[in-house]
Amino acid sequence: MEKTTKQRTMTLLVAVLLLVALCALLFAPLGTSTAHAATSGDYQRVTVRYLERIGDSPFAKEVESEIYIPVYADHQIDVKDVCAALGYKAFGVMQSYCDTFNYNAEDNVYEAYYYKSVYFKPITVDGNSPKENMYLDINNSFEDYFKPFVRTNNDDTTKPFDESTYEYFWNSIHYDFPETANIKADELHGYWGMVALPETYSFSELWKELFNIDRTFQGVLRQIKVDQNLDWTSYNNLLKDYGYWWLERAWNTIVGFVAGMRYEADFYMLYVDSGITEAFLAENGATDINDDDGAFYNSVEGVVDWAGSLFNDFSKVGKIAALVIGVILLLLVLIVIIFLIKVFVFTPVKFLANTAKDITGDVTGTNRATYKRNTKGRKRK
Repeated sequence: MEKTTKQRTMTLLVAVLLLVALCALLFAPLGTSTAHAATSGDYQRVTVRYLERIGDSPFAKEVESEIYIPVYADHQIDVKDVCAALGYKAFGVMQSYCDTFNYNAEDNVYEAYYYKSVYFKPITVDGNSPKENMYLDINNSFEDYFKPFVRTNNDDTTKPFDESTYEYFWNSIHYDFPETANIKADELHGYWGMVALPETYSFSELWKELFNIDRTFQGVLRQIKVDQNLDWTSYNNLLKDYGYWWLERAWNTIVGFVAGMRYEADFYMLYVDSGITEAFLAENGATDINDDDGAFYNSVEGVVDWAGSLFNDFSKVGKIAALVIGVILLLLVLIVIIFLIKVFVFTPVKFLANTAKDITGDVTGTNRATYKRNTKGRKRK
């Protein structure tokens, strides 16, 4: 009896071991295949979309290729495999680096992603720039980037550009770079930019208007500007984005209200050159990207620098002379401003006062002489 029990136990143990071995044989190939797919990928034929530069222009065009490469979990592919399949050393375009392909399920294509590579700085007439830095990349086509800012009808006041401006800007690219003529707007890529600069009721803005100070830029190949009147909220938020403190915002919004709800901003369409990492567009007459002074200060500083250059061979004398000339010019500027205020402010007030006197019957000077002459010889009835 005891021997039979031991035999049964041994038989059961052997059966369990056989069952475990069978399970290992059945599931081992599946586990090995999954691990292999996660580490080495399964070879598949896929379509990749990437950019190629157009000659020496600052633009690139979309290119699609079908290649046979490993595809990893979650639709991941390796840039090294793509380079090897296409015979490329790297996928960078102009100064934009690429080390990632993102899967586009809608088009069933893997799209190259290019890093942001150009720092762009807009500067207002007062020397203010956005609190958040602005960087440009080449991932969007001309159409994809600018179309969201184009209104489809004239009643739409939320978008700054109309269709005519959009078409003109697109046509100017073909005019400047004929090699882009056969490329569609949804296939042409570049370092596009759209920026809004608020117009303010500051002394620098007045100075700019009086002396016609033009905008300056560096790295911007072409830009086109349109003016648009904003609502109070949008204008105030734009001032806040450019770092204007609360008292400046209050001043500009109050004066804008008095001026007839005029809260204007300059909107720019632009693109920058390739091969650079920094660019700016300024309305304060800036000569470099770090110039954060207002238009008035930059004008005076420019005159002083010019005066100092006249005495470049005599450093001490030159500095003194430049200072004297700068003070004289500043006094002349103040005289001009006072004269303009007198002409455009006090003269209309005086004119209105005289007109009021005439209306109320206070006839003096020439008017009185005229009155006497006209009434001379009249007889009372």
